[in-house]
Order: sequence, then structure tokens, then C-alpha cells
Amino acid sequence: NGQGVKPDFGKALEWYTKAASQGHAATQCMLGIIYEEGLKVKKNLVKSREWYTKGANQGHDSSQYRLGVMCEQGDGVKQDDSKAREWYLKAASQGNTFSQHRLGKIYEKGDGVKQDYVKSREFYLQAASQGHADSQHNLGVMYHNGQGVKQNLAKARQLFLQAASQDHYFAQYRLGVIYHEGQGVKRDSVKSREWHLKAASLGHPGSQHILAGIYHNGVGVKQDSIKALEFYLKAASQGHRDSQHNLGIMHHYGQGVKQDPVKAEEWYLQAISAGQSNSMHNLGVMYYNGEGVKQDLAKARKLFLQAASHDFTASMHILGIMYFAGQGVEIDYPKAKEWFEKAASQGNNSSQYSLGLIYYNGQGVKQDYVKAHDCYLKAASQGHVESQYHLGLMYFIDGVEGVKKDPVKGRNWFLQAATQGHLEAHHNLGIVYFDGLGVEQDFVKAEKWFQKAASQGHPDSQHSLGAMYYQGQGVKKDTIKGLKWLQKAASQGYAESQQVLESTSSL
Repeated sequence: NGQGVKPDFGKALEWYTKAASQGHAATQCMLGIIYEEGLKVKKNLVKSREWYTKGANQGHDSSQYRLGVMCEQGDGVKQDDSKAREWYLKAASQGNTFSQHRLGKIYEKGDGVKQDYVKSREFYLQAASQGHADSQHNLGVMYHNGQGVKQNLAKARQLFLQAASQDHYFAQYRLGVIYHEGQGVKRDSVKSREWHLKAASLGHPGSQHILAGIYHNGVGVKQDSIKALEFYLKAASQGHRDSQHNLGIMHHYGQGVKQDPVKAEEWYLQAISAGQSNSMHNLGVMYYNGEGVKQDLAKARKLFLQAASHDFTASMHILGIMYFAGQGVEIDYPKAKEWFEKAASQGNNSSQYSLGLIYYNGQGVKQDYVKAHDCYLKAASQGHVESQYHLGLMYFIDGVEGVKKDPVKGRNWFLQAATQGHLEAHHNLGIVYFDGLGVEQDFVKAEKWFQKAASQGHPDSQHSLGAMYYQGQGVKKDTIKGLKWLQKAASQGYAESQQVLESTSSL
């Protein structure tokens, strides 16, 4: 260290060697470190092991620990889990926290031994009680998850707090999650953000990612795209694939940054290299639609196949469409059905709907109204608006084999579709109430539903509404209003409205 003399490592090494040769255990350990790490000498694991062994044989706990590490990793010695554990146990019995922690991890993971959470907890507890932050954190995880102990969120939080006070960023991250989700505590977005900020400042990518999301979406803070971008970049630079994906989204759609398909592709590719299936899908969509890149259905299909291999159902659905419509491939109904079925079996309502259409129309399969109904029902139950509408139609149509006509059920499905803004459902509900199909005839309700569809440009509803006002059917007669709606329908080429207007002009 050059204390009172000019620094001279050669002389220091000479004196270290003399002391070590006379049996000074701490110096023997020091020489082991010097040769193991190559500190101003040529790295020499054989010499390192020799000095550690001398120290360890004298009961020096740090030498025993370091010798255990060498045996476990096979550095300078033959890899030997049993010998490693033997040295760790010797050091641990002397209170060496590093060995206690390592033994805790060995028994937790079952590395070279039978997994044993009880033993793991004992060793973590020994190290944690001496202030070892990693053990405090790992013990906290055991109590949080109920691994080998009864779940105890209060104890878990206490241990995380102990580790976090020592700047353990994994513990700080976990506290951020605990307060965000209200795990054993009252939800507190302010405390959650405070802990994530601490962890993020120490470089925890998960906290950086979460903070980016908070600022990006303005959750409990003023929306700030610059801060969001800053945190995403920090996490992404550490290989956080979800941050890389989100940076891809930001540049893909111009969210908080200038739209830049080149940068979007770069970030998606980084995330893809880490196995991010959302990025595979999104980049596939870029090539599928030609969004900022030249359309390339072959590249799109390759990316969709990659995402589908990760069970990404949206990609499975598009693959179904590609084979069904012959987009970049030959039309292949069996393959289309196969992809739709894969996605549908995992709950993708768009694929459930597509299968319904296939069975309803008998495209590549034998026409089967019952199967079509079942597929529509699965999708409709998940809120798929087109499926809700098509179910409504099936219950109103005569001659749908295997599906009994039921106007009440039909109306209910039209109502569900209409609440999601389905234009045809609005119009059909107008017809249901106008004609009293499965309900008591109600011109007021009919006028309401025709009005909703007509105001969105639906020519059938415009004609029906016009006729109601022109003839005074269930509403107060209003020729001017009636003609206005008839003209709107006629301007869209609606023949009946055109005929009515021609007949009125000849009067």
C-alpha cells in the first residue's frame, strides 16, 4: 500500500511469502487471492490452490471458503461438489457468512445434493443474522413464496427491508413490487415508486423497466415520455428484453418519440435475440403490412412461425389467415384450419370466430352449423363482437340445422354486439322492435336503434328511419325529417329510397 515507503509490490510479495511460509494463515489466504486473480503477478491457479489449502488446513475460514469455490467451479482443481461442500461446512461452522450463504443456495437449488428447503433456510438464517444482504434477500423470498416455511409476507418484507438498507437492489425491487401489488401491506404507489427509484439508481433493470412504464403511461405521475425513454434505454442496455420490445413499440408507432421504423426494427431484433415473442409478432406485422418497410410476406411468415413456436396466439391466427387467403403461400384450408385451431384452443377469440366462419360456410370442411355455433359461442363469450352478431343471426334464421330458432337469444346477442358499437347489430335491433320479433312491438325502441345506425351512415337504417317519419309509423309524422333520411340513403345508392323520392317529386 506504500504506507510510509515507496510502493513496491515485488518487496510486498517477498514479505508475504516469508510470512506465509512461516504458517501465517491470513497471509497464505492473501497469496491465494493474488495468484488466483493475477494481481501484478501471472495468474496461477495451482499456486493459488496450494496457498488456500495451507490456510484452510490451519482452520482459516476465508481460505476454506475460497477453496470450496475452486472445488465447486473446477478452477485449478477437479470439479468436486462434495469437497466444495466439505470446505464450505468447515468455514460456515466458524461463522463465515459467504459459506453459510453458499450452502443455503446449494440446498435451495439442489446443486449436487438433494433439495432441502429446511437446511437451506438454516444456512441463510445464519448468514442473514450476521447481516449478509444476499441471505436476507433469499430468506425473504422463501418466506414470501412459502418455500420450506409457512408463507409469511410480514417476515418477508422485514428481511427485504434489512437487505434493502444495504443497497441490495433485488430486495429494493421486491419492495417496489410488494407496495405496488399490496402484498401483505396496503397498496402504496408512492412507496413502490420510491423503492423502484432506489433499485433503478443502482442499476436494477426490472425497476428501470417498471419506472419507464410508470412515466410512459403517467401512472401516479405526470406523463413524461423523455423519462420513460431514459429508463427503457437503461434497462435495454442491460439486455432487458421487455424494455427492448417497448422501445421497438415506441419507434414503431411514434409513441413519445419520432416514428422510426428502422430503429423499431433494431430494437425488435435485439428483443427477438433474447426470445421476446411479442417482438417476433410485431416485426412480423411490420413486414406483413409493409409498415415503414417493404412488404415481405415471406419474412413476415418466418417471424410469425417463430412467435407461434413460443405459443403466441396472435401469430398463429395470422398464419391461419395467410394460408386461408393465400397470402405469400398457396391457399391451404387444412393448414389454415390447423393454425386457427391451435390459437383457438388457447383462447384466441379471433381464431374461434374464424373457425366458426369456416364451419358455417363449409370452406375446406364439411359444412357444420353446430360446430360453427359452438365456435362463435366461445368467441362471443369472450366479447368478440362479430361472433356475438353472427350468433344473433343464427338464432333468427330458419333452417340452420342443429340450431333451434330463438329470437329472444338472437336479440340478446344483438344487444351485446350493439353495446360494442356493431353497426349491423344496431340496425337489426331496429328491425326486431319494429316487427316485434320475439319481443313486443315497440316503435320507440325501433326508432332509437335505427337512429344509432343511420347516424353512422347505415343506408338500410336511414331508409327505415326515413320511412317511419315520412309515413308516421310509430312516430309523429315529419315529412321533412323523413325526406332528409331518405335522401341520405338514396345518396348511397339505396334503390328503395331513390324510388320513394322519385315518386314524391312527381307529385
